[in-house]
Amino acid sequence: MSFAWSPRSRPRRWCRCCPWRPVARGFERVAATVYGYLDDDDDSDFSEDPRSSKPQQRTSEEKKDQESRDSRSRTETMDEMFEQFFDAIDDLSDSELGNTCGTGLGLVIPKLRNDSEIAAHYNVPLQAINQLKVDFPSCPSAELARFLARKSVSGNPEKAAKLISAYLDWRKGIPKWPPPPPDLPNPFRFNGFARDGSRLLLLLPCCINVDFKPEAYCQQLVRHLDVEVERADTLRFTVLLDCRPHKALGYDAKPVWRLWTHISAMAKMFQSYFPERLQRFVIYPAGDIEMGAFRMFKGLLSTETLKRVRLLYSKLGYAAPAPPIELLEILDVREVRRENKVFFEGLDGES
Repeated sequence: MSFAWSPRSRPRRWCRCCPWRPVARGFERVAATVYGYLDDDDDSDFSEDPRSSKPQQRTSEEKKDQESRDSRSRTETMDEMFEQFFDAIDDLSDSELGNTCGTGLGLVIPKLRNDSEIAAHYNVPLQAINQLKVDFPSCPSAELARFLARKSVSGNPEKAAKLISAYLDWRKGIPKWPPPPPDLPNPFRFNGFARDGSRLLLLLPCCINVDFKPEAYCQQLVRHLDVEVERADTLRFTVLLDCRPHKALGYDAKPVWRLWTHISAMAKMFQSYFPERLQRFVIYPAGDIEMGAFRMFKGLLSTETLKRVRLLYSKLGYAAPAPPIELLEILDVREVRRENKVFFEGLDGES
């Protein structure tokens, strides 16, 4: 079984920070993103309107194109899947993960008390925060620090100011977004806290209906996060991606590798609008093919990205009846909300 790159007929663009790795296809523009390419967001222009006027459901021609891609074998799409995903999260900053507060059950992350603590938490200059506060008095200090912490900004207030201006314009546009389609499934399930104090967000690809475009789910994610997360706090998320189809619960049997365009777009959206909010991304249950593809890509990823991405193995892959037991290293099952417990059945253990 080979995981070699398959030939591409279209021109490829190459990642600035990892020139050996081509940037993901299909993400040259994400309609609801004003940051342009995430690997060069420090010098993108922001003239594009972040509000998409395009219909959120796929046309019949787009559905046929999706069916054609779905007909490809699972092995043939694995290299593309990992390429898209890791490109989408490659703009993670170099700040250490160990700064997250606490490890206890039911922990609520407190707001940091002053700007000095915030600057130390995000490893950015306090002077840069103070400079940005003059230009953006409505922004909490923690929010300013998160934009300073972006890899492409590296603490430079001039670079951060451009992103913050676009971000604030985006916030003004949220009320003008079209309402979500009434039959749009919700794949996002919020829970309590992980063992490291980050908030648990369960992502269920089985709930994604590919008749809706990725933009519809991106806007849905933004709306949820804007409600769940206060701009002034330093809360991070551990995103749990459960690859199982959950047919017994009435969901369609859509393996995650067929939905990767949607998932990668959401990862890109998360990092664009909520920088420094991702603690880690946990994918499970991963079978032999997924683990093999991950091993192939592992050498191409930065140390910080590897810290944030973890695959949990199961010999049955996405057909596994229960989550891998290793998930208990990340969470306590008592932190799972009652309405979401069905997705964690078979995962026993208390701490």
